[in-house]
This record gives sequence, structure tokens and C-alpha cells, in this order.
Amino acid sequence: TYVSLSLLKIFLPFVRLEVLGWHPSDRCAEALAKQRWFAALESYGMGDGEVAADDADLDLIPKLVEKGLLPRLKEWLRSGWDPLSRGSTDMALECVQELAEVYVTVEKPAMAEVLALVLNRLQATAERLRIPTGAAGEVQQRGAIANYLFNRATVFVGGARRWARLLATSPLEALISDVVGNTLCPVLACVQTIPLERSGAEWLPKLERLVAALQDHSKGGDANAWLQATTTLRHVVRTAVTASPRLQALSADDTAAHQRLAASLP
Repeated sequence: TYVSLSLLKIFLPFVRLEVLGWHPSDRCAEALAKQRWFAALESYGMGDGEVAADDADLDLIPKLVEKGLLPRLKEWLRSGWDPLSRGSTDMALECVQELAEVYVTVEKPAMAEVLALVLNRLQATAERLRIPTGAAGEVQQRGAIANYLFNRATVFVGGARRWARLLATSPLEALISDVVGNTLCPVLACVQTIPLERSGAEWLPKLERLVAALQDHSKGGDANAWLQATTTLRHVVRTAVTASPRLQALSADDTAAHQRLAASLP
């Protein structure tokens, strides 16, 4: 025990120095394997005989990861991760998952702090996407703004639901419902103002991406967690096009496509 504690104090400065050059774009497991401190300690505590599961020596590398790498990860999550970027979210999620599965489990306070930071960043991003009260009409009249908000919100929904295996269901559900209800629904209402000849061409692919983002989660988790969000979205899809007063003027293909989308929501 005393040896492992001494090694922790000895190696920790070297770990902190080496991880200064680490970036989440490097796969965590591969990046760790290339670092000199990791290579030096990888087999530490593994004798020829049977090793007890509670042997303190086996906890040396996880402790170094917790105290040396997690602070660097938190720094990047705070200032470098963009929840509105698919690529950035891929990096963040992959890194957190790898570390939580192998080195620092979600039950550990240090990993709980990382996940709390992730949730805070998602909540702050959802707040930025919220359309202010009274501004929905203006957004609906400005196609470029509506298009930007829809694309950003769709990426956010798709990225946020991917954290479902690591974050608590209730706050994540609230985030999705908030973005669907306060950003996507007002934007989708502007379908009513788009010329009919462009309605299907412009909005059908967008609706398909959004529905796919929600469906991806329902296949891998509890679909009931997203009931509020998907019920609201289903209503908006139907009223925006399939139940619209303009229904008779839409092409049969566009009408059928939107009906299938509404019916396919979880």
C-alpha cells in the first residue's frame, strides 16, 4: 500500500506534464498506451501468481488517470467541446465512455464531476437555442434564421440523446423536451409560410434527420423517457403539413411522406 501511494506521488507530476499534449481527438486508450508513464507501469503489480482483486497496486494507473488526465479532460469539456458539433460530441463521448469503462467508473466522485460538467454544458447550450418569448413569429418569417436554428437544434438533439447511457434520464429528457418544444416546434411552424413548391424539397429531409435522431435513442434505451418530446414533435409534424389547411394543394408523395414520418415517431 505504501509503495503504491509513493509511486502515485512520484509519477503524478510526470503524468500531468505528458497529458498537456493530449487532445480528445486522440483515442483515449491508444493515446494512453503511447505515453511513457503508462508503458512503465502497465504491468506493475502483475506478479506470476494470482493477484487479489483488491490489491492496491492494481489501482495505481486508474488513480493516475483520475488525478492526471481527468482534470485535462474537464478543461477541454469546459472550453473546447462544442455540443452543437457532431464531431466534437463524438470525441467527448468516446473519451468519457472509455475512461468510465476502464479506469474511473461513474460511481467515483471524480467521474461524477465530469458527467455533471457535461450536463451543465448541454443545459447551457439548450438555453442558447431557446427562442425568446414573442420572437417566434419573427423567426418564422426569416427563412435563414429558421434554417440555422433547425439544423443546430437537430444536431443538439442527436448528440444529447447519445449521452443516455452515462447521464441521468430525467434531466436529459428535460433537455430534449425543452429544445423540441421551445426551438424546433416554433421553427417547424414556419413550414406554413414556405411556398408549396419548395415545402417538400426543403423540409422533408430536415424532418427525416430529426425523427432519425430521436429514433436512434429509442432503439437503444427507454423510449418512454422521450414520450413528451416525441408526442409534441408528432403533433407539430402532423399539423404543419399533413393536417394543414394546405393539405389539398400538396403533392400526394409529399403528403404520404410526412404522414409516414409522423407515424414512425417512437
